[in-house]
Amino acid sequence: MSDIINSKFGSSCFQLYLDYIHEKTGITIGKSRKTMVASRVRKRARELEISDYNIYLDMVKSDIKEQTLFIDAITTHETYFYRTPDVWQYLSESFVPNYCREHKQRDLKVWSAAASTGEEAYTIAIILSECKRVFPSLNFDILATDISDKVLKKAQGGIYSGHSIEKFRLTKPNLFKCYLKSNGKSQYRVIPELKTKLAFKTHNLFSYPQFEYKFDVIFLRNVLIYFNKEDQEKVLFNIHKCLSPQGILIIGESESLLHTSSSFEYLLPHIYKPIGKSK
Repeated sequence: MSDIINSKFGSSCFQLYLDYIHEKTGITIGKSRKTMVASRVRKRARELEISDYNIYLDMVKSDIKEQTLFIDAITTHETYFYRTPDVWQYLSESFVPNYCREHKQRDLKVWSAAASTGEEAYTIAIILSECKRVFPSLNFDILATDISDKVLKKAQGGIYSGHSIEKFRLTKPNLFKCYLKSNGKSQYRVIPELKTKLAFKTHNLFSYPQFEYKFDVIFLRNVLIYFNKEDQEKVLFNIHKCLSPQGILIIGESESLLHTSSSFEYLLPHIYKPIGKSK
């Protein structure tokens, strides 16, 4: 198909897209990403045989299905199993043992708040399943959410290959073989027993949280870097409301809460605990 778009993706047009993306997702995209945005918009507009960038944006605004497809196309989704090993070590060697001693009758609630294609959520399930071998009384539930329906569908499928699994397969071969099984074509499928521990749900981090319970662990990794300071505060306010008084928040290795006014206290690298919450 030839490139039928005859309008220019100029600065004013680009800004309209940036404003809309921020309005719907909270993501702040820098001016340097103009080529990326234009490329992804152009691809979709060509599929629909739309010849004008502004016309396509009008369609996105008026069609909820197209809005979903647009957000899926723009949002970056790159993750892999067993990312940041020291986080998993702390979870398995410190947090979970303490939790099991103090909360013998309560299930551990974990939220992967920007789950993308599911690698993080399944890693959590693997780590906790291994912890259960040591602490048989441990029961847990994991909620995996994302703003993108597309990536959540992939996460629910639980099929992975390539870079997504490479580090885990090489560094933890025994765990890998236990929880992911080859289904041919260099692909691996998460075992069914692991998938039963996860629930998947579309969720916008800017939406007022309406969950039935507080979470003991919330993963919010490599998300805040896409938001400006004001929007970071909004997201952290919502996260704080969802976290139990003795819970922890885990963020990405390139992120910090020290520059925010949020109600979190530094605990360890990447790990924070809530303040101002009664036990």
